[in-house]
Amino acid sequence: FYPLEPEGTAIGDMVAVDDQRFIVIERNGGTATSGTPFKRLYLIDTTGVASGGTVGKTLLVDLMNLADPQDLNGDGSTTFTLPY
Repeated sequence: FYPLEPEGTAIGDMVAVDDQRFIVIERNGGTATSGTPFKRLYLIDTTGVASGGTVGKTLLVDLMNLADPQDLNGDGSTTFTLPY
């Protein structure tokens, strides 16, 4: 079982790192003009999880809150949000 965060409504994608670990994109349908966007990458590990058990997950990055200290996109902010 994969537990979604309260703000997350879907798994956007999942890719294997190895036989037991996976990177999951958890998201919702929010956009900059509709709702509150939620997009995060999590690392999950199935090692030792019993059949029907719940995987543990570790937040890797919040794609809606990326540090941009040099304001690379020139929007006047030091935080970048990954648009659709």
